[in-house]
Amino acid sequence: MDVQAEAHCPICETPIRFDIRKTRLKGLTVPDSLLYVVELPTTTGRISVQCESTNLFDTKDCLDKWASNYHGRRGSIYAIEDYLRHRLAKTLN
Repeated sequence: MDVQAEAHCPICETPIRFDIRKTRLKGLTVPDSLLYVVELPTTTGRISVQCESTNLFDTKDCLDKWASNYHGRRGSIYAIEDYLRHRLAKTLN
């Protein structure tokens, strides 16, 4: 599925934009941005994302600052392109 996305770092509010076209990342405005994502297994064996605990950060410093006060479900940290590969691998298995 093709997607156009915009998020704001929850710490410094820097806008981060990107497109996904045919599973390829295009136009990422903050190349070093990091995604903290909480994935939950479903009864069908698929993975769902817990949106309220998933955030996109423009820098590792912002991620570290946020994580020092976060007490929710544990998640994983990915560069966006790495997360796309991760999800694609899960879909193919």
